[in-house]
Amino acid sequence: MKKIILFIFFIFLLSSSLAFGQNMGSYRVKTMLYISPGGGNYGDGCRNDVNITLVYKDGIVQALSKNLSGISRGQNTYYESNVDVLANRVPDKIQVKSSRNWKRTIGGCGGNGSFNDDLKEGTFAFCTNTYNDIVRWWNDQLTITNVPLLKIKDTGASTLLPINDNIIIESDIGFPSSEYNWQYSLNATTWIDLPQFSGMPSLNTNAAIILGNTNVNSYVNKNIYIRQRATCNAFSNIVTYIIKRYSQANQAALDELSNSSFMPEAGKYIVSGWVKENVAQQQITYSQSNISISIANGNGASFYSETFKPSGAIIDGWQRILGIIEIPAIVAENNPSLEIALNCTNTTADCYFDDIRFFPYNGNLKSFVYDEDTQKLMAELDENNYASFYEYDLEGGLVRVKKETEKGVYTIQETRSNSPKRE
Repeated sequence: MKKIILFIFFIFLLSSSLAFGQNMGSYRVKTMLYISPGGGNYGDGCRNDVNITLVYKDGIVQALSKNLSGISRGQNTYYESNVDVLANRVPDKIQVKSSRNWKRTIGGCGGNGSFNDDLKEGTFAFCTNTYNDIVRWWNDQLTITNVPLLKIKDTGASTLLPINDNIIIESDIGFPSSEYNWQYSLNATTWIDLPQFSGMPSLNTNAAIILGNTNVNSYVNKNIYIRQRATCNAFSNIVTYIIKRYSQANQAALDELSNSSFMPEAGKYIVSGWVKENVAQQQITYSQSNISISIANGNGASFYSETFKPSGAIIDGWQRILGIIEIPAIVAENNPSLEIALNCTNTTADCYFDDIRFFPYNGNLKSFVYDEDTQKLMAELDENNYASFYEYDLEGGLVRVKKETEKGVYTIQETRSNSPKRE
């Protein structure tokens, strides 16, 4: 009986000092193996396999393990596997272990096929690593790539990229900061760099920042594609957005409003609201926020617009916006639409809007705020949109009334009561 000869070879690729793990995250390691036997048929109980293992300083990850038995001569075979690796795991080397035998005519497994030793030490980096001719007499190529993963943060099911409302696109890969390069495309073919975000692991952005304020409106309802590019042209997956004027929440509110009975007739109307810009430095007046009103025909052509900015004193961080518009006569057959926009042009701070009003010029409007649990009156807003606040004690009795004025908030009523105690 002839002795079965197994040819086993170990290939170690020692890595250089990589900067993985600087930021907690993950990256996807893709292992791709193209292989074709050079001659003979393999199988009939003979061992033929390949195992590719990624070795990290804190353990190993099995990248690819395949049984190659049964591959016919000259047949090209492709194997692929993907594994997600935490970025705090530092790669040390890659190990390829294989055996190759074929069934001899006279019996037994053997042959003199073996691995060559021409593969030298190399770097296991976050780019594409390709190695050819791992096995002597086999037409093979091993390619390993490290692809960054793109994760969307706190957007839920939203796929909208608003013009002015910022959203966060966060990369979760953990590469060094030099690897954080971002690109966008309008056709998923031609990609444009975003150098202003170079070195940033996340984007806090909107469509106007990416495309510029001048022509951004011409891209509304069109797709925009975002991806991340790392060194050696390793790319993340592509994330697709639809450019919209407003965020998902604001658009839903506008859609609800457009489907309601709010259809103002021609005439004068008062527009009012309060705004707070979340800035660090104290402000005399807010300049990065406004309320705009526009009326357009069914084809989107605007034929009336007004913009109102905050004015008056800032009261407890809030400043009032007040304006008067005069809606012209509208032909209903033109399918007109009225748009009330709450705009914030500040790219580094948030703007908060509250108590928005739209009512006829000759009308009078008061509004009330109730506690949803106790149903007690908490605030009353008068015809000028100034609030009176009501405060209660633990027993539910009214103890204090505060009034919002142009000079600040003042206490205008305070009541204290007590029950006598018996000796």
